[in-house]
Amino acid sequence: MADFLFAVEDGVGRMVINRPEQRNALNDAVLEGILDAVARANRDPAIRLLTLTGAGDVAFSSGGDLKGMQLNADFGPLAMHFARARYSQTLAALSGAMVPVVGMANGDVLAGGLGLFLACDLTVASGHARFGLPEINVGLFPMMVMAVLFRSVGRKKAMELLLLGDKLGAEEALACGMLNRVFPKEDFAAQAAAFGARLAAKPGMVTRLGKAAYSAIEGIDAQAIELLQLSLGNVMQTEDFKEGVASFLQKKAPEWKHR
Repeated sequence: MADFLFAVEDGVGRMVINRPEQRNALNDAVLEGILDAVARANRDPAIRLLTLTGAGDVAFSSGGDLKGMQLNADFGPLAMHFARARYSQTLAALSGAMVPVVGMANGDVLAGGLGLFLACDLTVASGHARFGLPEINVGLFPMMVMAVLFRSVGRKKAMELLLLGDKLGAEEALACGMLNRVFPKEDFAAQAAAFGARLAAKPGMVTRLGKAAYSAIEGIDAQAIELLQLSLGNVMQTEDFKEGVASFLQKKAPEWKHR
């Protein structure tokens, strides 16, 4: 079964993270799939909208695949650096896509998954979805997610999410700026599709030109993302990171060394 699905219908390119048994955790195949889908939309004027969601109704994405992360760590710091770079590239690609991108949260949106979600231009969610950055609880810090978090959420709430690792319900996420709409769980698929169809019906070339102009004056600072990527590398050299990931995989409480 493919980890990532992409199909185009009626001008809408639908991207699906297809790892429901792993809570749609992000791996190389998913990130590469998103990058390829955005590149295709950028060069194909028949695609007027991209949507991004996760398979099933449990999680949009739970974030990075920690088991895969541990495997990359076994190959050394260079493999980890390139893995982080791919995530950075995906954030930048979603934010800079030439067509509008709608994140559709059909379940929990956590950690690196929240970064991808907030990199989308517009976001909608099911009423049962939860949003959070729990990295601090496994000895990590969501460095690169900050590049998109502070574009949507005020400093106080953003720092609370970063430092406490708590989860927000959909209505609270709507109130703090993470979401455009919340739809009932039982009608989420239909209402999210209708929301996307309204966007796809707008004049495609005008939308592309408008997005390009917006990206030119707003954009994500490439130097900032590079700095955050390097900062994450420093975090991953700590003993607490190793303890946090090992404890998570062993399903036990971490014993922080604070070094």
